[in-house]
Amino acid sequence: MKILMLIVMFLFLGALFIISNNNLYLKESENLVIFKSLYHNWLSHVYDNSLKLTGHVVNLDWLPDTNETIQVQQPKAQNQTKQIKQNATK
Repeated sequence: MKILMLIVMFLFLGALFIISNNNLYLKESENLVIFKSLYHNWLSHVYDNSLKLTGHVVNLDWLPDTNETIQVQQPKAQNQTKQIKQNATK
């Protein structure tokens, strides 16, 4: 629900910026036609840019460059238990 609200707010703010930057008065029919054209153009640019961004993110190399193995040290309690078992078998 929050994501939907963010999307609606983003689209609404985009519309407000288009109206204010172009000094459009939407009660006039010619301004309404201009607004529809500008808003559609803006939406198509947002869509195209999101596709490009997604493509770049997918093509990034997210794995580390090295093939080093990580050596994990065992806790002391396990080492002591192994030593006790080994001493008991001797």
